[in-house]
Amino acid sequence: MFEARNGITGDTITAEEFEHAADRQSIALRLTCLGCSADAMFRRQSIDGRKATFWARHAVPDCRYASGGTGDTEYRALQETDPRTPAENVVKVRPAQHGGAAAMGPRLEHDPDAPPAEPGRRGRHTVPGEAARESVPTQGLRAILRSLIRDSEYRTSSKQLVLPGRDKDYTHPVRRVCVRTLDITTEHVEPPRRRLYWGEIRWAAASGGSYWLNTERWETLTVRVPPDAMADLLTTYRLDDVEDLIGARFIVYGWLNAKDDRLFVHVKEPEWFDIRLPAEDPAIA
Repeated sequence: MFEARNGITGDTITAEEFEHAADRQSIALRLTCLGCSADAMFRRQSIDGRKATFWARHAVPDCRYASGGTGDTEYRALQETDPRTPAENVVKVRPAQHGGAAAMGPRLEHDPDAPPAEPGRRGRHTVPGEAARESVPTQGLRAILRSLIRDSEYRTSSKQLVLPGRDKDYTHPVRRVCVRTLDITTEHVEPPRRRLYWGEIRWAAASGGSYWLNTERWETLTVRVPPDAMADLLTTYRLDDVEDLIGARFIVYGWLNAKDDRLFVHVKEPEWFDIRLPAEDPAIA
């Protein structure tokens, strides 16, 4: 889309006009599709000469501003397997490993004194009379975020997530520990508790030596990302600029802070912050 609605003035704005606007951040959080009023995002001009445009996850499939009748999202039905169903509905959340392969689960814990496997056979034996104990299966942050995006029942479920605390791991139900930015209230500020906050990035920019990700609406959460963590993230996902994150979904495990009527989460541990790119998922279920 080369045009969108400026929610501040109610007027139509072109991508070129937006690119040169002085108040891009304010406008970006209020852009909507001219056809179906779905949230619209800005896509900057690419290094190969592609013009700047807007895009949206359209509210109706037949929106006249949708591309090819499937929505102007560049979404493709990727061949991705469904998340593993954890044993007894308990899963341990695994932090992101940017730049490296994530470990897989579940695993079997073996007795270290058990004899080695016979040649040609995989695995090891446990001591006679003792069965191998299956550990709690693990899922990475991206897998958790995928379920939150695509499955509304998962978001309100009592499935248990094991997450690190100050002194040990704690188990929390998904419906309490996973909070979408649109659902944040003052109750999430006090008492201070570490949660998995997730949502959609509507604007991204650098300021004051950090990167700031505005989410979904002006009044909702802003995520502060330190320079080293942002550089690592851009390298991992082969992105050229922080504005390429606009339209991506994020998940961060951290504490909610409030200041001057604004809500923030500071990424203090980069391994507990991750994203899914705009093309990986459809509109949030």
